[in-house]
Amino acid sequence: MLVGERYAIGNAVAQMTRQIGMVAGFALGGVIVVALGSRTALVIDAATFVNSALLLRLWVKRRAVAESSSRENPRSARLANGRESCSATSVFVPLCSSAG
Repeated sequence: MLVGERYAIGNAVAQMTRQIGMVAGFALGGVIVVALGSRTALVIDAATFVNSALLLRLWVKRRAVAESSSRENPRSARLANGRESCSATSVFVPLCSSAG
């Protein structure tokens, strides 16, 4: 775990890397659309999603569901607490009032 100034630098590097990846992805997508056409680009995109689903299915092991402890709030109480904290932030008041 990074602390102090190293945390800020590490966070900046991670964010910069993420943004560079996004720009490179958009550029590569544009090149693929121009070179191969939109239909082929969509087929390639769909194939990447199928590939991801297969990798997740094959490599991620099933785990048992964690048992809830008696200390945890019931679901309705947790939802009420979330709404209270949402309403406490003035920016979210219109959003919270429309959700309920």
